[in-house]
Amino acid sequence: MGYSETFLTERPQDGLDAVQTRLRKAKAIHEQFANYFKERAHIEDMYAKSITKAFQKHFITDTQALGTFAAPWEKLNAETVELATLHGQFSLRISNEIEKMLRDYIKTTEWQTLLAETSCHHIAREFDEKQAKVTKYTKAIEKVSGKKVLITEQKLSEYTQQLESTRTAWKIEGPALLQKYQSLDQNRLENLKQGVSSFEALQTEIALQIVEMSSRTSSSVAEFEPVMDMELFASEASVNLHSIEPHDGASIVSQPSIANGD
Repeated sequence: MGYSETFLTERPQDGLDAVQTRLRKAKAIHEQFANYFKERAHIEDMYAKSITKAFQKHFITDTQALGTFAAPWEKLNAETVELATLHGQFSLRISNEIEKMLRDYIKTTEWQTLLAETSCHHIAREFDEKQAKVTKYTKAIEKVSGKKVLITEQKLSEYTQQLESTRTAWKIEGPALLQKYQSLDQNRLENLKQGVSSFEALQTEIALQIVEMSSRTSSSVAEFEPVMDMELFASEASVNLHSIEPHDGASIVSQPSIANGD
């Protein structure tokens, strides 16, 4: 059911209040989502800076001791720069593409115009004023007598006609305004949906790049062969070593000593 049907209420102010309250809360929600993404961008930026700072240290002091594991280490160490760059870009894009979009939307003229005073608000106030007069003179008829009865009836008739005129004005102008409210409400929900969807698409993009980066390191680790590393170490070390043959495993039996004089 559309807003022009649901909120074209008997008392105009009831329908206007219901929709405008929702839209004012919606504006606050938009601002809160923008604040959320601002904080998220800040976290990503701090994470990127923390990674860069932490990995300026030299964790491996003797890279030669790595042997053939140097290749996986180089891949792993290179991840830090790439990871910091990705999170830095993520932070910037959250700010520029998502937070900004949400903030800009609630600053549009459409928002400012529809949440301001309109002719329908004047109608709503006038309706309440005329309704109060009708109620007043309806009650007064029961209490007056003589010439005052005629005067009261005339007043009642006058305000009743004015009330009906106001109601007619509401029926004419109300639907158009309520339709604009409905369009604004739908547009802001679409904008909110787009913002969150864009964030998730961006986050997925970054995640896939991290997965690709991790895959390269994983491949390098998988190619590492511990036995080959040990064999290469032994081969290179043997150049400067004089090795002997290992014992063949036979028992060593001491020869009996020959006594003097035997």
